[in-house]
Amino acid sequence: MLTRLQILRGFAAYMVVLLHWGDVVRAETDYFVPMNNLGNFGVDLFFVVSGIVMVYVAGRKASPGRFIFERIARIVPLYWIATLAIVAAQAFRPWLFAKSLVTPETILSSLFFIPADNAVGSLEPILFVGWTLNLEMVFYALFALSMFGPKAWRVPLVLGLITIVYAIGVMFSADHVISFYGNPILFEFAAGCVLGSLVTEPTRLAALSRLSGWAYIAAGLALLVANEFFLPSFDNRFIRWGIPASLIVTGVIVLDLKQPIKPAGLLVSLGDSSYSAYLLHWFVLAACSLLIMPLMGGSLIGVILTYPVVIGITALLSTFSYRLIEIPARDFLRRRFPPKRTKAIAETG
Repeated sequence: MLTRLQILRGFAAYMVVLLHWGDVVRAETDYFVPMNNLGNFGVDLFFVVSGIVMVYVAGRKASPGRFIFERIARIVPLYWIATLAIVAAQAFRPWLFAKSLVTPETILSSLFFIPADNAVGSLEPILFVGWTLNLEMVFYALFALSMFGPKAWRVPLVLGLITIVYAIGVMFSADHVISFYGNPILFEFAAGCVLGSLVTEPTRLAALSRLSGWAYIAAGLALLVANEFFLPSFDNRFIRWGIPASLIVTGVIVLDLKQPIKPAGLLVSLGDSSYSAYLLHWFVLAACSLLIMPLMGGSLIGVILTYPVVIGITALLSTFSYRLIEIPARDFLRRRFPPKRTKAIAETG
């Protein structure tokens, strides 16, 4: 098990949690939250890791169809539950998720990962963090297509397909929906695939490991900081955040492979439940803004104290969700739709 990589997934999820809580704090108190925007970087870490995981999963001889099934079993159940929970909440408290636009069309587009406008005209689903899943699902589809080719050509095929989708999004930028896919962040999946192909091949891994993992991490952090100072408004997310994320993830993997560590219970648990944390944290934030923020009286110390409270509640909810919803739902679908050959199952995380 790549323990540090799993811990990094948890770290990335809680960067997003802190980002969104910082937005709530700023909206309700007018306090300045330093470097809050960097919480977005958690998404970039997620995307690079996703590319690595898909290369690893596909290496277990899964068929393209089984690969897609495993991704659906992993991603869809909790996402649908969370989306429908917002639909229900909107029926009683429409102001609670103000940006969510609930109509028959947006419900269907959200459930089936099709970009559609929300209440403020942004291409976000009813559960707004699901915009990343709209991109993830396109990546999964492209990766499944690449699996029809020779294994040696899989990563180049993925890179080519991602480039084609990106080019179409740019070429048809006048179309609001198609332009959603003209996002350079797609190349973070590609970067993860390249990295995955390096770490799963011994000679390439040996070349990659000539540098210390800490050197990669330091280079990624230095580039991230430099980009924030010198390219604060640069709109190419892959260059601004994707390349630093790729370097940091590379360093974490090199450390994992060269200096394995025993799983650290709490931190690994946060990584395991990171998907639940990502999807469900906005429910926690909405509740905390209603119930906890008024108790703080607007004081700076009170606001600061809300951060560990939000993290703690999110961690508890996510752990329960992972154990009681994510894993049981995935296992149920696997039992209900078993592969034709047991050995072909891709055990995905």
